[in-house]
Amino acid sequence: MRKQRPSLCLLTISYAPDLERFALLRHSLDVFAPQFEHVVVVDTEDLPVFSARFSGNRHLRLLPTAAVLPVKVERQRRFWGGRPGRWLRHLEWRIPSHTRLYSGWKLQQIAKIEAAAQLSADAVMFLDSDTFLTHPLTHGDLFDSEGRLYLRECQAETYEDFAFEVGRQILFRGPLSDRAEAFKCILPAPRFLTRTAVALRTALRAMHKDWVQTFYQTPFPSEYNLLGHVARAMERYAGYAPDPRGRDDWGYEVKHPSKLEPTIQQCEQEQGRRQFFLVQSNMRIPPADYMPRLKHMIDAFALHQPAAA
Repeated sequence: MRKQRPSLCLLTISYAPDLERFALLRHSLDVFAPQFEHVVVVDTEDLPVFSARFSGNRHLRLLPTAAVLPVKVERQRRFWGGRPGRWLRHLEWRIPSHTRLYSGWKLQQIAKIEAAAQLSADAVMFLDSDTFLTHPLTHGDLFDSEGRLYLRECQAETYEDFAFEVGRQILFRGPLSDRAEAFKCILPAPRFLTRTAVALRTALRAMHKDWVQTFYQTPFPSEYNLLGHVARAMERYAGYAPDPRGRDDWGYEVKHPSKLEPTIQQCEQEQGRRQFFLVQSNMRIPPADYMPRLKHMIDAFALHQPAAA
């Protein structure tokens, strides 16, 4: 009897200010990965905007944050996104980061953990709105012949890497005096088994009276490093396999405006073979300044590459 192939779902957390970036991601998925289900969680009040523009997309499922987040967390999100909350957030520079009651960046991570734990697919790949595909994505790019998911993980190298691992150690209540065995899972197109997300959420609930509030108060948390820790330390890599691609082939990344043009040129020269392209949204480059060119690049690649099977 032939073993059934494991399933994978693409997951994006987005909101109205990222609408144009998300449109580029959706376009690239329609071109290079139309066979994968794409679950998109957006701020509840932004759902009509996304539905009006993208509801006809194949394999796309739009969900409001109210359907994913616990009631208390959704209520907090609405308060801090409203006028009183925005006013209070203007005062955040006076407040030490470990005492803050809310962070939009951290809420997005919480939403990823909650949403991934609720998916019915066997595995999940996280794609932020500022990422898009440059090459066809197939099942064989994600799983080996035995159905194990290719995990992207490497040793921590930079101060930032270690900062996120300190956050992970704090959230798992591990002693900071232990000898560091630090890893990095904040990498292009992170992917994990959904059962790993369930195990992470269960562990956080067991260790903390209010894990969400503890998450907000942790200076450098990373949902991907937390998931990687569960896969490595708790699940002993069961169901996972090392990604056979070399780390240099995991994607194109633009994290500074000066790198945008050289990275686009490199991607064009390589015909987008690294599959994933990130233009980090916090660089404050208006999407209109580069989106048309990137869309044209995607369409040019599509003319010379077979569609994903």
